[in-house]
Amino acid sequence: MPEAISFRVDWKTWNAKLAKLKGLPKHMQVMAKSVTIFGVETLKKTTPRSKTPGDHLADAWTYQIKGLSPIRIQIYNAQRARELVLRILEYGSEPHEITPRAREWMRFEWRGRLCFAKHVEHPGTPAYHMISQTRYDLEARIQSLKGMLVRRFAQEVEGAR
Repeated sequence: MPEAISFRVDWKTWNAKLAKLKGLPKHMQVMAKSVTIFGVETLKKTTPRSKTPGDHLADAWTYQIKGLSPIRIQIYNAQRARELVLRILEYGSEPHEITPRAREWMRFEWRGRLCFAKHVEHPGTPAYHMISQTRYDLEARIQSLKGMLVRRFAQEVEGAR
């Protein structure tokens, strides 16, 4: 006969154990916020920064947490107008030619010098994978926290024998 999992619960103490676990949803919410802040900070560190002054994509990562059951977490970049740049940084780009859109010449700064060109051969951008790596790290951290909660619940139930 295969081994079975069996346990006995004393219903008199079970209600006391459940009362202890009422703080669990709040605990889960605090853990969700902690994991989310970890994700935002990771993205801020791993998003490449240009050397030009001004607002950087790396500083625009933020989050929203809604609900309790289920807890819905959204990490996003507040500079939505620069979403194409984020995609290029995440997945990279092949070498390509850049040509002016509205004028005959392009004007840009490169290595501290003002430059003019009719076209530029861009060498391409490496893929940084900062979003997918952060998602992977968050999923692993969430699985670890889920395991911790299950163990805590099991300890409470086991104590109710």
